[in-house]
Amino acid sequence: MENYLLEKDIRVLCVTATSFPAGIQEAFSKIHSLIPDAALRTTYGISYGSPDGSIIYKAGMEALQPAEAEQFGCEEYIIKKGKYIGRVVNWKKNVTQIGETFQALLTDPGLDKSGACIEEYINDDEVKCMVRLKD
Repeated sequence: MENYLLEKDIRVLCVTATSFPAGIQEAFSKIHSLIPDAALRTTYGISYGSPDGSIIYKAGMEALQPAEAEQFGCEEYIIKKGKYIGRVVNWKKNVTQIGETFQALLTDPGLDKSGACIEEYINDDEVKCMVRLKD
């Protein structure tokens, strides 16, 4: 696993999937349709547990300006700055690597229990899977 430092919060424009994992692709299609310059923005996937034990998944794009969520009719999520651990995986070769990577990351004793699993899509094939550590 690698260590990463996010020096500032990242505002993400997002759409919540209707279900996990079945609704993920639909959520990404929806956010791409809402953001006119989506191809120029960093893409994110954000997931975390809900009180009922299900997983909430948000497909997102980096916000470039304040109030874009309202402008584009979507939600906004803040990825907190801080220390993260993670790994880059080739999701196109084997999409199950994303889940396997997060299962391993979530066993770290220094994990921020209020954090989320963050996917940062680096290019068409690779995703950086990260979880936040306690301050």
